[in-house]
Amino acid sequence: MKPSATYTMHATQRMHERGITQAHTQIVLKYGEINCDSYVLNQKNTQKTIHDLQKNCRKATPSQQASLQHDLKILKQILDKGGVVVVEYNNAVLTCYNFNSHKRRKNYHR
Repeated sequence: MKPSATYTMHATQRMHERGITQAHTQIVLKYGEINCDSYVLNQKNTQKTIHDLQKNCRKATPSQQASLQHDLKILKQILDKGGVVVVEYNNAVLTCYNFNSHKRRKNYHR
């Protein structure tokens, strides 16, 4: 994903409705797991990414630390939200939503 991603009108509206910023979407596109056309950062992956970045931050130069600290701040916000999913196609963000918003239901057989 290039930093110059475009956002569809639908994505912009959903971001405003769901409290997701462009910084959140950029971090999800940078660190999220790819699942078809969507990038997923759930709680487990976000915690692992935060842990890895904290390790890297100790070894980084001062100029790299500022960038890593910014990423850590955004990742902690995503963790508080419970995770974020971003759907991207042809360098355009189509939509995004909170990870917990589409809870999977178990099929109960009788």
